Amino acid sequence: MTAHFSVAASDLLVLRSRTVRPSRIAAVVAAVAEASDLTPADLIGRERGREVSHPRQVAMALCLELPHATLPQIARAFGRDHTTIIHAREAVRRRMSPDLQAAMDRIRERAGVTP
Repeated sequence: MTAHFSVAASDLLVLRSRTVRPSRIAAVVAAVAEASDLTPADLIGRERGREVSHPRQVAMALCLELPHATLPQIARAFGRDHTTIIHAREAVRRRMSPDLQAAMDRIRERAGVTP
């Protein structure tokens, strides 16, 4: 048995409109970079040291809060695999403290992210 799918052009427009704009992800990256005394290039880069990887994970976790942001879309923005984004979210949850929560709230406000 084969399934046939039909998608109208109007349906594609709705689907396309439900993806987050790259500029929203860039705003989160810029806000986290500023708060961490790093550059956006540092957060997108391959450096694995804790001083870069922890803020990068925060940025990835915050990007997941953007309306209509998808794992693949965020992963592409960071040059990573979608499983890395999942790992980042869990790592941030494990490290959550009142100080980290307050810092993330300030970054959300600066980047215009509403959880």
